[in-house]
Amino acid sequence: MILEVKDLSYRYKTGRTIFHDVSFGIQEGEILSILGPNGAGKSTLLNCIANLLRPQSGQILLEGVPMERMGVEEIARVVGYVPQSHHPAYDYTVRDFVVMGRAPYIGLFSKPSQEDYDMAEEALERLGIQRLAHKPYTQISGGERQQVTIARVLVQRPKLILLDEPTSHLDYGNQIRTVNMIRRLSEEGFALILTTHTPDHVIMLGSRVGMLDYDGGMTFGSVEETMTEERLSRMYKLPLKVRYIEEIHRKACFAPNLD
Repeated sequence: MILEVKDLSYRYKTGRTIFHDVSFGIQEGEILSILGPNGAGKSTLLNCIANLLRPQSGQILLEGVPMERMGVEEIARVVGYVPQSHHPAYDYTVRDFVVMGRAPYIGLFSKPSQEDYDMAEEALERLGIQRLAHKPYTQISGGERQQVTIARVLVQRPKLILLDEPTSHLDYGNQIRTVNMIRRLSEEGFALILTTHTPDHVIMLGSRVGMLDYDGGMTFGSVEETMTEERLSRMYKLPLKVRYIEEIHRKACFAPNLD
C-alpha cells in the first residue's frame, strides 16, 4: 500500500470541521477521484496528504511509515503534488522550472545533470508543450502553467501523484487530454488522487471515487456503485441524471432541464 489514511480529521482555527474520520488506502496503478461541491474540503484533504497542512487527528502513512517520521525529501520521493494554481516569484524558464522536480535527487550544493534536463525535455514533449521550454514561466497562460506543473511532477518520479482540479484552467480539448494522461499514468503504475467538480471526468476515469459532503463525511467506493443519481443530486442540490449514452459507449451525468 503506497498511501494509508486513517481516521483523518481537519478543522479551521474558527472551529469549523472540514472533514472527519476519513479513511482509505491506495495502491500502485489505482486512481481515486475526489468529488464534492465548493468549500467541502477537497483541496484541504490533498494538502494534508501533501504534508502542507497538519490534520487535527488521524494518521497518514506512506509505504507503511507514518508521515510525521519522514523528512521532506523522503516524502517528495513518494508524493508529487500538482496544486490548483502556482504563482512563482522569479522568471524561470519553463525548462528550468520543470527540472526543479528533480530536487529530491540532487545534492544540496549540486547542479542538475544532463540526464535531469533530458528528463525535463521528455516530460514537456510527452505533454505536447515542448514549444514552451524556453519561455519564462511567468509569461505563459494559467492552463499552460497547469500542464508545466504536471511535467515537473513527472520528472520528480513519485509513486503517488496528487492533482488538485487538474482540468480547472484548461480548455475542453486539453481537459480530455489530461484525463487520458491520468489513465495512462495509472497504467504505468503511478497511484493518483485527483479532485474535480466534473462528474463526467470521474466516470471516464472509472476506478474509485470519494464523495465529500458539506457535513464533512466521505463516501468511498467504485464509481459504478457510488456515483448514484441520488447522491449526486443531493451533493449538488440539482435533479441530476446518470444515463448510458450509446453514441459514446459510457454513462454520462447531466441536468435534464435548465430552469
